[in-house]
Amino acid sequence: QWSLVFTLVIWQPFWEELLFRGIMQGQLNKLAWGRHAWLHLSLANLLTSLAFVTIHLVYHPIPWALAVFFPSLVFGYFRERHKCVYSAFALLAMYNLGYLAINSV
Repeated sequence: QWSLVFTLVIWQPFWEELLFRGIMQGQLNKLAWGRHAWLHLSLANLLTSLAFVTIHLVYHPIPWALAVFFPSLVFGYFRERHKCVYSAFALLAMYNLGYLAINSV
């Protein structure tokens, strides 16, 4: 049980945020077109969120994978607002903790 909590609340969010928000979104934000935004959501954030959904299609049913799109936009927004992945990591960790809490009842 504790290994599942560690994996879903610490390990997985750390690597996902490092890869998606840290590396991918960070690199896209270096490009002028990646910084173009609408309602405070950059194109870099949008493309990163689409990639985030795509990777979730590997392990989850389509509705679940699609359901991570809007939270991913929020994670990306906070990554850009705070210029680091820490807030995105914390948000994803809390999101996954909530998922575990709901599904363990």
